Amino acid sequence: MARTGGDEFALLFPDTDFASSAQVLNRLRENFQSIMTDKSYPVSLSIGTVTFTIVPSSLEEMLKRADTLMYSVKKEGKNNIKHEEWPQKSKEPVRA
Repeated sequence: MARTGGDEFALLFPDTDFASSAQVLNRLRENFQSIMTDKSYPVSLSIGTVTFTIVPSSLEEMLKRADTLMYSVKKEGKNNIKHEEWPQKSKEPVRA
C-alpha cells in the first residue's frame, strides 16, 4: 500500500486474480463504510482498480488506468468500485 498523493492510495495484490481482488476490495469498502457510518463521518470510498493479466510497460501506465476508473466512479456519484481486467477479454467470437 502506498499513498500516491492527497487522498489517493494504491494497493498492489501480486498474483491475485480478478475474482479474488474483487472480494478483498468489496470487503474493504464495506468495512470502511461501516466504520464511517458508526462514527457519523461523511466519508466514502471511490475505488478504481485494474487486474493486470499482462504487466504494463510502466508503473505510470498502471496508475493511469486505475486513476481513470476512480475518477469515473467519482463522476457517477462516488462510493463505489469500478474494476476491470486488462487487457480486456474479447467478447467477439474468434474466427479462423
